[in-house]
Amino acid sequence: MLGSVTTSVAHGVTSPGPTLSRLPWTVPGPDSVVYRSVSCPTVDRCVVLADSTPAFGPTIPIAVTIAPNGTSTTARLTVPPLTTADPTGVRHAYATAISCPTTNFCAAIADSGTESYRSRPIAEVLSGGSWTALELPLPAGAPLATLTSISCPAAGVCVAVGSYYPPTSTGASANLVETLTGGRWSARRVPNAAVGDNSLAAVSCAAVGSCVAVGTGSHGPYALRLASGDWTPGALPAPP
Repeated sequence: MLGSVTTSVAHGVTSPGPTLSRLPWTVPGPDSVVYRSVSCPTVDRCVVLADSTPAFGPTIPIAVTIAPNGTSTTARLTVPPLTTADPTGVRHAYATAISCPTTNFCAAIADSGTESYRSRPIAEVLSGGSWTALELPLPAGAPLATLTSISCPAAGVCVAVGSYYPPTSTGASANLVETLTGGRWSARRVPNAAVGDNSLAAVSCAAVGSCVAVGTGSHGPYALRLASGDWTPGALPAPP
């Protein structure tokens, strides 16, 4: 898989690790690990989000913090119980993206479900030295959704984007924005770029209340801009 690094991870062990100037980063231990995303709040500290799969057991997200002194600390993140009906099977959570605006705050997103049902987004938030997990809300009536990117312009303020399927007969996906503010997550319906499938792929927030998200729909690439509290769609030039 392009862009993935397979390594292994220790169970809750803090051990000497690589410095930021020496690549690749590796973490000792028995589990199979695939790195999914990284965020560096300072020039000498980074947090890597990864999937960890033991020989026997479900896949769960882990967060590996690479500290300035060259040590790496691994946190095994929890998977919250789904509030919706969950088919029988072993619960998994597949890491997607992470954003750390400060050394004391990070927010990560993942898809949770069973082997045949991985369609509910969850959030993992680092605050006050510990990670907490919760299932994210969806637009009313939406049966499933997925998140692809997250950006946190400040501690406690984040925007995550992706897509969901409305409870209609069209079968087309729609843009989804999840916002963290004031300690609470909320799902927001935002404009679609055109009729047909719409799916946001990435987001970047330069400041609180100022973000740009990009995606691809049935009619090509598009962008959404957040300004003055409103998301406004616009077309992007097609690749040459």
